[in-house]
Amino acid sequence: MQTIAYQNILWATDLGEHGELVGARASDLAQRYAASLSVIHVVAYLPPFELGGELALPAYAEIEAQLVTQAKLRLEKFALKFNVETKRQVVVIGSPRYEIVRMAREQNYDLIIVGGRSKHGLGLLLGSVADGVLHGANCDVMAVKV
Repeated sequence: MQTIAYQNILWATDLGEHGELVGARASDLAQRYAASLSVIHVVAYLPPFELGGELALPAYAEIEAQLVTQAKLRLEKFALKFNVETKRQVVVIGSPRYEIVRMAREQNYDLIIVGGRSKHGLGLLLGSVADGVLHGANCDVMAVKV
């Protein structure tokens, strides 16, 4: 049996209540393999909205910028608990499953770690983001049960 030694690990977080559990697992694996650890948080894309019958692009751009700024601040505090360097912390806007897979491909990650939700039965183990990452990634994916 061949042992896999990961070198470049991407931890995907929603900054939610179970994020620390997933972060601890990602950090442990990075230490075990002496791998680099990066973290990504995706701010879900919100389509522009109408305000008074007109497309509210200036208001939309301001809201989007605030969401990204707040996410970066939260991610920085969150990631530092697991010794993830600031330069390895990424916040992007888009579809979480697409952006996680895209970053993993572009940056040659060999493992993606995401949180998976278990409700009942094996078929419900993964949430929609984790399931999308699992099926779209060209590298290993670990879903940490939360």
